[in-house]
Amino acid sequence: MKYSILRYWIRRIPGLLDDAGLYELDTAVHSALMKRNGRDMRGTAHLAYWERMARLWGRYPPPIRPSVTELRIYRDMLAACSAQRILILGSTPELRDCAARTGADVFVADFAPSMPAAMLRFTELVDPEKERWIKDDWTRLPFPDHFFDVILGDVALHQVSPAREEALLQRMQSLLAPDGRLITRLFFIDDYFQEQNFRDMTISILSSPVTEVEKSALLRLQSVWYFADTTKRHYDRPQSLAAFDAFIRDENLRDPILEDVRASLAADAHSYRNWSPSDEETLTALIGKYFHISDKQTADDYPHARLFPIVSLSLE
Repeated sequence: MKYSILRYWIRRIPGLLDDAGLYELDTAVHSALMKRNGRDMRGTAHLAYWERMARLWGRYPPPIRPSVTELRIYRDMLAACSAQRILILGSTPELRDCAARTGADVFVADFAPSMPAAMLRFTELVDPEKERWIKDDWTRLPFPDHFFDVILGDVALHQVSPAREEALLQRMQSLLAPDGRLITRLFFIDDYFQEQNFRDMTISILSSPVTEVEKSALLRLQSVWYFADTTKRHYDRPQSLAAFDAFIRDENLRDPILEDVRASLAADAHSYRNWSPSDEETLTALIGKYFHISDKQTADDYPHARLFPIVSLSLE
């Protein structure tokens, strides 16, 4: 009886929480699982991370999801290709819509088995019966060499840890047809970004003409990026939280947006996703070992968009 009552309230609690509360609950649950089981639970945490993304995708602004300008760039780059088979890395609904326009055979590869279906509600053109869904690690996809004319992936390289980047690039190189294209949005952090004043950056976002949801997301992201070590490829999330706390204290501000950001930074202070991107030069050199950059374009319709160029990569 007691267990039944407990299960009832466990199921109700998520619906009573805001986004920040969900982040804290998710972190607490998976931290407890890791301690209790005494083994690596990163696979479970990874699944939970993406399942949370699926629940909230419609609320996320760029750069978490592609912007209007970035989608135009994706469509233009894809239109320049002759594609019979398209592989999409992940279940990004915007990319699935882009692929659906082409009439090609579309394969959606995702580590999380529930994601292709969960993200369908955010698509406009996708017919799920015309997609093929594959649940597998991107570095071990079961296809013959040179099978795909186009591979699409939004910030795909950043979804694997630095130790696995080359394995992913090697696998994409082997899967791409000789005249094919890998079209992807990249992510880097440079000195120009990190040399800015943390307070000024924060004030700039708070005073910008974007929605509260966008402000919250951008403040959370840039606070983490600001304390990235692009050489060691590591985010100092506790330092991000400390700096944000200092900003709130020094400015003596009380704002629901700041409270939401602060709660999210605290919940993620020890996130398993603690790897950072590299600088642009290092990223370009890594990609150059496997691909030629045939085209590169950058949007300008959201803050820090220049850190997320979209490239069309070829084998020669």
